[in-house]
Amino acid sequence: MPDARDDVPRARPPSVDALLRSAAAATLIGRHGVSSVTTALRAAIDEAREGWRAVGRRSLIARMKNNPLKRCLRCDKATLATLEATLMLCREPEHLVERLTTLRWLTRARVQIAAVVAALLPSFSATLASIAPVTVEDCLSQIGTGAQPVELLPSAVLVIRPLQPKGAGRTLAAIEAAMRLPIPIVGRLRKGALWLDQRTVEDSTDLDDAWWHFTLKAEPSA
Repeated sequence: MPDARDDVPRARPPSVDALLRSAAAATLIGRHGVSSVTTALRAAIDEAREGWRAVGRRSLIARMKNNPLKRCLRCDKATLATLEATLMLCREPEHLVERLTTLRWLTRARVQIAAVVAALLPSFSATLASIAPVTVEDCLSQIGTGAQPVELLPSAVLVIRPLQPKGAGRTLAAIEAAMRLPIPIVGRLRKGALWLDQRTVEDSTDLDDAWWHFTLKAEPSA
């Protein structure tokens, strides 16, 4: 019995040249009489009343058309403009990591993240030492979206764990509320502690500057 997954296209990052060689792209470009992905996309957007195009195997396109989710998942003009800008970056793959922020974050080495965590530890510890000591630990970042949403990446984290188990929930809630700063600091609760993964913090001074605004309105009672 054939595997149902055989009917699902395999996801792999194509280069711009590969996209141009594909039959779908060739059809789109030939139809509009243009010679680049940029102008082809713009022509398609201008022509489409609702600003979207689906490209792929005919059998899969037919299944999409019959699915009511089509209307809420379709690409609008802003999405196509973002796709265009991303494809343009692919023309120079040697600079892709430095120019595409999401890719740069996903490919950061753990040693780089650990350096940011170590730089932040003194200021966080000085502020919270009396109620919740701060430690440095290894962790795994979950991508959370895209083609590999559950993929895990080695990272480093600041762990804020309340001194007193009794009332720990109130302590963490007070700390979280106080982190709603002009530049919010967002973490996740895990194993009775607040974890601050630094994968997307490239310069420790950015978070350090935000941390100067941190003040607890009142020290949580036990």
